[in-house]
Amino acid sequence: MLNYISNLLKLRLKIQEPLMSLSLFTNEHFNESLPEEVTVPSYIFAEVKLNEISASNDDFIVQLEECWATRVKNSSGLPSYQIVQSGCDAPPSGGEAANAKMLMRNYESNFATFKLMSFVWTNFTDAEQFIYIHCDVTICQNSTGQCPGQTCGGVGRRSVDNNGRNQRLSAGPVRILQTTKYLLVQDTSGVRVQANEVAGNIFNLGCLFFWLL
Repeated sequence: MLNYISNLLKLRLKIQEPLMSLSLFTNEHFNESLPEEVTVPSYIFAEVKLNEISASNDDFIVQLEECWATRVKNSSGLPSYQIVQSGCDAPPSGGEAANAKMLMRNYESNFATFKLMSFVWTNFTDAEQFIYIHCDVTICQNSTGQCPGQTCGGVGRRSVDNNGRNQRLSAGPVRILQTTKYLLVQDTSGVRVQANEVAGNIFNLGCLFFWLL
């Protein structure tokens, strides 16, 4: 059975047929596809899995090496937002919530998952708010004894000969809708704050000015 699966993967590579798929969902059970529009700060759940391989067969390990979000379809497009870095959660960007992104499963079986809190891109209009997700993924055959475990926190990982079984996957677009409560703006220092907090500050300054008069 393992030889059959290995040969199937090699055949897919030869004819350039995708080995894996990247799909987006609304919940941690990965049983409801993500709609085309999402309202901030709803989570986007992503799953990468091998095509046509039973979920109970763990001889082939899916390894998310890098995952990131862009506003445009091009995976090299800017701006970008790092989600997974070197197989681990990417370090937080300035001003983001502590739980804005989280790997849920990686380097364990023939699928990998993570979640991402939806957000808006600063300095772009409502009509330009889209998220595309991209991942560089590697397949490792567990029975070879060469599959590294996931090691984060500054511990290095062994390089693995994956016989060319790697892919860049993309999913999207997801249109991002924003409410007044979670409308993000950017002040002159580059710190993101909520729009309702900004409005409150403006109101307070107006009251102070009127009192001084």
